[in-house]
Amino acid sequence: MPRLDARGCLGLLLVITGIRSLGSPLLGLFQMLRFDSDPDSTTIVLTALPLATSVLQIGAGCAFAFHKPTAGWIALTGYLMSVVGFVVVFVFELRPREVGGLSLLAMAGESLGHPIVFVVALAMARTAGSNARREVGVMLIIYALSGLLGIAVQLVEQVRIIIEVAPDGAHILSQLAWIAAYLAVALLQLRAGLRLYRGSEGRSLGVYVVAAIANEVLWMAVYAIIAVVDGQDDPRLLTAMHAIGAFIAIAFPLFLWGFVRSQPAGAGGDPHLPMLPTWNALLYLPFLALRPLALEELVVSRWQALSGTLTMALGAAVVALGVSTVLATVMALRERRSTKLFAIVATVIALVLISGIVVAMYTETAEPIRTGPFLQIAAIMAVLAWVHRAPIARSV
Repeated sequence: MPRLDARGCLGLLLVITGIRSLGSPLLGLFQMLRFDSDPDSTTIVLTALPLATSVLQIGAGCAFAFHKPTAGWIALTGYLMSVVGFVVVFVFELRPREVGGLSLLAMAGESLGHPIVFVVALAMARTAGSNARREVGVMLIIYALSGLLGIAVQLVEQVRIIIEVAPDGAHILSQLAWIAAYLAVALLQLRAGLRLYRGSEGRSLGVYVVAAIANEVLWMAVYAIIAVVDGQDDPRLLTAMHAIGAFIAIAFPLFLWGFVRSQPAGAGGDPHLPMLPTWNALLYLPFLALRPLALEELVVSRWQALSGTLTMALGAAVVALGVSTVLATVMALRERRSTKLFAIVATVIALVLISGIVVAMYTETAEPIRTGPFLQIAAIMAVLAWVHRAPIARSV
């Protein structure tokens, strides 16, 4: 049976989160090369360090996932140093001039929190293993659920736009087509994850990978054509943005597909619980601890704040979510049966919080909602409760 120890699971998580963090650094690099013929040293550092951070994170993750711990620790050290360097430069460049002190503290803490959590988790990880294919299946389920929740939020956003802006029929049809396409891909992703988790993969993973790639290529081409036909001021920038997004969206399923193909075939029935939901939850603890300090920047842009009452209500919900997530994660690490209860509570709080942000969008501001982290936390906690629905088999 294919086995994956705790460090291998953390390596997988490092790769996946590293791939998904590449978008902003790549776009920043493109903008610097495209618009700044003579960038100053600060601009170069703030552009290069995030890209180096993502690349080193992916390298460290691959090393741990494929059982090369020495190379993994070397890359992880570079990853940590690049994050520290970026935070130092960022803080000295942006302190109170552009963002408030609490917001700056939250941003710096969240940036440092990820690598610190990874280092601590890797140092403390137990050696017992679990089924590698089941771990990949669980990760696919988590991202499929968060994607489905995101599509639901997007539908609400489109209803608001229709009510307030009254766009033409072509715009509405294009948005509905986009939602339908990504809904189909998310459902295929969920199906592939469930099949992998149950040990009956079949062709489901390959079907999902092909559909995801085809969908991204199609929409990248559509947006490129629209940029040219509509006479955008800089169609190359818009095309680059969508190309980078497509590259990241394609790299995620391709890596998972390649990783699964590299593992020896094995049936399901592994008595050990998947470890990835627990490790994934750990990554969000710095975010949940520090986000109440800068809640307004999370929900809307910093130029348009929420009312005090709604901000306090959402802040209290974030604190409650943080407490329940910590309890669920600690119970999962200790392999306690109460994990399911705390995970269900965290899921419900996350969904209530997302609903509150949607209400804020309708009543307080016309700015786009930023619910991504909460969608992911809701999905992680839901899957954590689901995998702990049966009696726990302790690792040996």
